[in-house]
Parts: sequence; structure tokens; C-alpha cells
Amino acid sequence: MLPPEGGRRNSPVDPETYRRQAGAAFRIHGYQRGVEAEIADRLRPIVETGDGFAEQHDHISAAFVYQAVAEVVLEHYDSAHDEGDDLAGVVNECASGLGGCLKGVSNDPRARESILRALFAIYRYDVDSGGIGLGVEVPGLILELATPEERRMVAGWVRDSIPRDGDEHVEWNRQQYGGFWLSLAADTLDDEGFLRICREVGRVEDLVDRLLTLGRLEEATGEARRAGDYDLIGLANVFVKHRRGGTAELLMRERSENTKDSRILEWLRDYYKGRKDNTSTLEMAEKLFRMRPSLEGYKETRQLAQRLGRWEALGPELVSFLKHGQHTDTLIRIHLVEGAVDLALEAVREKQEHGRWHPYGFSDHDLRLEVAKAAEETQPRPAMEIYRQYAEDLIAQRSRPYYREACKLLKRVRALHERLGDLDVWTSYVAKLRDTNRKLRALKEEMAAAGL
Repeated sequence: MLPPEGGRRNSPVDPETYRRQAGAAFRIHGYQRGVEAEIADRLRPIVETGDGFAEQHDHISAAFVYQAVAEVVLEHYDSAHDEGDDLAGVVNECASGLGGCLKGVSNDPRARESILRALFAIYRYDVDSGGIGLGVEVPGLILELATPEERRMVAGWVRDSIPRDGDEHVEWNRQQYGGFWLSLAADTLDDEGFLRICREVGRVEDLVDRLLTLGRLEEATGEARRAGDYDLIGLANVFVKHRRGGTAELLMRERSENTKDSRILEWLRDYYKGRKDNTSTLEMAEKLFRMRPSLEGYKETRQLAQRLGRWEALGPELVSFLKHGQHTDTLIRIHLVEGAVDLALEAVREKQEHGRWHPYGFSDHDLRLEVAKAAEETQPRPAMEIYRQYAEDLIAQRSRPYYREACKLLKRVRALHERLGDLDVWTSYVAKLRDTNRKLRALKEEMAAAGL
């Protein structure tokens, strides 16, 4: 806790008093969802007490209060936090208050160290928790307000907090701590010291940036080649920033040959697009489409290929790829965009024959309904079959809301029969449907309400 030196009071407040008050705010039975906001409301008057001390320039007492509240919140955070950000707000208010106290206590080294430790505790909790929004302004406050000697002291705390090995989460922690360490030591590090820390904590982007600044292109390229796909994307942008776009393109081209990360191809596509290299842009757009088929990717590839006069050959290739790769949903959407309703119906039938429609998969059903709607004008009978099947699937759910939706589709079936002049077929179908489901009282009620 903070020492009694400094400030405006002859005898600083007892920090335990505020720890007890803050602890009492958490004594809510059960910690049920939504309680976080209530706890935060109980804590804010305590924080406001600290604000009052700060307004009186009693920065030591204010710091006692902020530190006590922050410590107690962090002790209970995991168990009390739900979907809100109320407790994070309290901690951030305390961090801001501690920053003001650090600025106000300029001639008391012990008090300043204690405030810095309180700020660092908030920062460390946030980093070790994976970055949850606590103390987001702490690094900036310390960098702005700490003396050079204090920055070196905090750098030591950061260094001691860095985990040495572990999983991806630990790697993220190392990089976060490492970035703060580099900022704290910026005025004292030479180039080799900077590079050493970057390697130690996995700050590859900072490492490559400094190597390129030093003109060590070959070394920077080697570091980039060892990076994972995600990191390489950021590194490519660093090379471009240093006017080494050709090297960035080479690195990304190399990686594109064996990656499963579509972002590599997206980077190359956008890079070529910026250089107005339509041929290479099309190459990457096609690769992207084959890696991750989508209607949007198809449209982009078609537009580029048409511009280069290559769509007549490429279009059928992509359709064949989708057909043989069982990308039926994307193929159906493409057929609809191209106005090929007959091909969309054929794809629906083939998928139905192979049992690839999920009985109650509503994304699948929605697509079938889209095909049916498109087919109503030119091919009403296949459209009716889709509507009937979908309505029967809804009825099988045995729920009134589903019955109501089924009735809407059955009304469309009836309208199509009326248009075709074969209401006798409709009458026979709906009679059979009623008989099959005669025990479903709610269905009969919904059908009657719909005039069926």
C-alpha cells in the first residue's frame, strides 16, 4: 500500500477502510447475470470519494482509494463479470485517477512507485486475461508521466512478467508485454538491443521494420519466411511501406502455393488490383474462388474475366468445379443470378436425390424457396413441388408457428393450381394432407384460419 508521505492531509486515510467498502459491494447472493451493473453502481460512490480527495490535491489519499477499489475488483472480476463492461469501467476510472495522482505527487519517489505498481497491476491483469479492456490507458499514462528512471523500473516489471513458453495465448501475452517493454526502453536501446528484445518476445513486425530501416533486406526476408500466415500478411505491408513491394509480392507468392489461408490470396489480389495488373488480379480471384466458393467470388471473377475476354472459357470451368466439388448451394445461387432457373431446379433435384438436403435445415430450405419463387412463372409445377415438400417438413415440426408458416406456402401452391386450371389436383392433395394429419388440432385451426 501507499506510504503516508506527501499529499495535503496530515494523516492519510486508512486504505483498509475502502477495501472493506469495496468488498461489501460484491456481497450479492448468487452473482446472477445482470448483477455486474449493480455492483458497479455500489462501487462508484467509493471512487467518487477518491475524486473528492484529488480535487483537494490530497493525491495520496485519493490514490489509496483508487488502488483499494481496483484491487478488490480484480480479485472478484472473474466471478462477478457477465456480458457487460460495467466493472471494466470502474477499473478504468481508477486507472485514470491513479494517473492523475501520479502527476500530482511529483516529489515523493516512494508514493510514485506505489502508484506505478497499482497501475501496472491493472495492466498485467488485463494482459494475462487476454486483453479484456481493463486499464487500456495505463501504458500511455506510464509512458507520459514516468521519469526515465521510473520507466526503467517498470520495464523490469514487464520483463519479469513475460511468460517464457506456452500456447498461442501465451505467445500473445509475450508480444503485448514485449511491445510495452520496447516503448519503455526506447530511449536507451541501441539497434541490436531493440532487435534482441523483438526476437525474445516474438515481435516479428517490429523486428522486420527495424531491419528494413537498417537496410538489412536479406535478414528481414528470412524472418518473414519463418513467420506464420497471419503474421506474414502484416509483414508484407511493412515491406511495402519500405518500398519493397517486389519482395512482399515474392514472399506472398511463395506462401500462396501451399497455404489454406485465403487472406494470403486476398492480399495478393488487392496488391495486383492496386497496380492495375488485371491478369494477376484474375489469377488470384480465381484461386480464391476455388479455395472458398461464393456467389460474390464468382461475380468478381466473372467481371475480371469478361474484361480480359476470358469468360467464355473460364465460366464453364468454374461451374464444372462447383458441380464435381459438391458445392451445390453456391452453384444454385449462381444459376439464379444467371437466370438459369432450369439448371437451378436440376441442382435442387440432384441434391434431393443424393439426400444432401437437411430435413429441417432452414438455410437449405430458404434456398429451395428462392428457387421455387424464381421458377413460378416459367416452371410452376416444380415450384409447387418444392413448396409442398417444404410445407410438409414444417408440419413435421409439430408446432403452431411452423403450421402457420406451412399454411402460407400451401396458399401459394393453391394459387399456382388455380393459375394452371387444375384445382381438382389441389383439392385431392389438401384433403389427403388433412387426413394424414387429422390428429393435429392446431394444424387444422391454422389451416381454417388461412382459408385452406
